[in-house]
Amino acid sequence: MTMIWIILVILVVLIDIVMILEILKTNAAMSAKLPWIIAIVVLPYLGVLIYYFLGRNRLNG
Repeated sequence: MTMIWIILVILVVLIDIVMILEILKTNAAMSAKLPWIIAIVVLPYLGVLIYYFLGRNRLNG
């Protein structure tokens, strides 16, 4: 059971890193990027989902 949790945590961290890098690559101002990065770091599961469904369209405009 412990191995499943370790794999899950590693997967979430990797997804967070990919999303943060994706946010940083956009042409949006840093003041628009920072709240999304904070949301992903503070709320790893929920922040990624919210950004994926709502934030990508707003930052890529």
